[in-house]
Amino acid sequence: MSQLDSIRQQLDALATDANNAAAGLAGFSDKFNHTIGLVQATIGGTSTDAEREIVDALSMASEQVRGAVGALAQAAQKAQQYAATL
Repeated sequence: MSQLDSIRQQLDALATDANNAAAGLAGFSDKFNHTIGLVQATIGGTSTDAEREIVDALSMASEQVRGAVGALAQAAQKAQQYAATL
């Protein structure tokens, strides 16, 4: 097997792993967002600073997870595209 074939296989495997990780994180993100909604519904409009802080922290984390899903999907796509050129 040539080095190019080896790199192509490794990139394809990486793309598969990245897509699988993105799918897993997307599922986690859905559950995470559901929980955020439950927390917000529970505390309602009478939230204290501590309650607003936890909702803000959870919301920020949720945005980061969504960003990671997008980054993994994009990396997988680019790896597959590049591997196809080898």
